[in-house]
Amino acid sequence: MAQVMLVEDDTDLRLATTETLELAGFQVQGFETARPALAALHPDFPGLILSDLRMPGLSGLDFLDQAQKLAPDVPFILITAHGDVPAAIRAMRAGAHDFLEKPCPPELMLDVLRRAQAMRSLQLENNRLRDRLDRNAALLVTHFATHAAARHDLPKIHIDDALRLQLARHDWPGYDAAMDDFESRLLRAALMETGGRKAEAASLLGIPRKRLYLRLRHHNMLEGTDSGQK
Repeated sequence: MAQVMLVEDDTDLRLATTETLELAGFQVQGFETARPALAALHPDFPGLILSDLRMPGLSGLDFLDQAQKLAPDVPFILITAHGDVPAAIRAMRAGAHDFLEKPCPPELMLDVLRRAQAMRSLQLENNRLRDRLDRNAALLVTHFATHAAARHDLPKIHIDDALRLQLARHDWPGYDAAMDDFESRLLRAALMETGGRKAEAASLLGIPRKRLYLRLRHHNMLEGTDSGQK
């Protein structure tokens, strides 16, 4: 269910908007002012923000500014008074996804929110796919590199570490950090063994050179290696 963080100081309007959104299938968190909403916001919030512009305390534009710093990918939609064009322009320049003018027809509001939620859902799915690809790449490198390390007796790499990682569950809290650390040490050992020659290091590890470059870039290890090797 799509989530909306609704910030509106007018109680009657907030309740009416909440009812409209819930009837349309949205899950609504209602806030009277911006500060409690900001405290509840986090970068992985899967929904969107619908906020009034003029509120006591933190204004809608100030809320937008702080929300952009905390969760820049969360779509932020401002509700402005009719004819408040300068404020709407400032909001769009500051990173607002869209703005609505009061009084706003429910159909228009729902259309804007649905499009914003579709964009947010696509962003989250892309993030999940990138994370999965990155994890799979690390596993592939480690799989080949573990056997290469065993064959060539690479220095400074403990095969027991690799075996523990292969046996570890992926939902272990420290798994990703341990995998990253092991892979980094393995890559450094391979580069040391080959004098920084990346083509030879890739051959030693038994992985394609392109894959080696990707993993070196992931670990910020491209600098200091032999740039003449492809």
